[in-house]
Amino acid sequence: MNVFVATSARDEVLDKYGNICSELLEEVASLEHTNLVFGAYGYGLMGKAYDIFKKHKKKIIGVAPNAYKSDFEKVPCDEEILTTSSMTRLEKIYEKSDVLLFLPGGLGTYSELFSCLEEMKSNPGKKIIVYNVNFFFSPMLEEMYNLYCQGFLEKNLGEYILISNSKEEIIEKLKESEKNE
Repeated sequence: MNVFVATSARDEVLDKYGNICSELLEEVASLEHTNLVFGAYGYGLMGKAYDIFKKHKKKIIGVAPNAYKSDFEKVPCDEEILTTSSMTRLEKIYEKSDVLLFLPGGLGTYSELFSCLEEMKSNPGKKIIVYNVNFFFSPMLEEMYNLYCQGFLEKNLGEYILISNSKEEIIEKLKESEKNE
């Protein structure tokens, strides 16, 4: 099962989110048939994800735009995929992933989340999990609920994705997904 981990590539967030996200990533990486799909950058929580999956001897699939191909020198991957742009990068990530796991992150993480949510409407089948650790995503989730209440969204997000601040619940959902592979 290929799990895309979307998260921050900034070291500045490690003090606040590094340990708690690393605990979840350790459990995800310890699942028997779990591989990492990620944005091929070695800093911040993204770098932590790489290090943890590497330590667990998991297959790592890195996907980066051509402009950042030198990043593979710092984070060599079992499969290195270069794309023409960040837009085609996300298409390839979506294609390669069975589950999309979103941890705290910035503009890139939000962009990936919204793009994956929109893609799921027309191409269902992927599991999307949002780790709402320390209520990081709550302001965005409140706005999505507001859009739903005003009729801009057909469904409330919680109806078709998992939003959780519980590592145990996320691991259970991943174990279920692993069984269905």
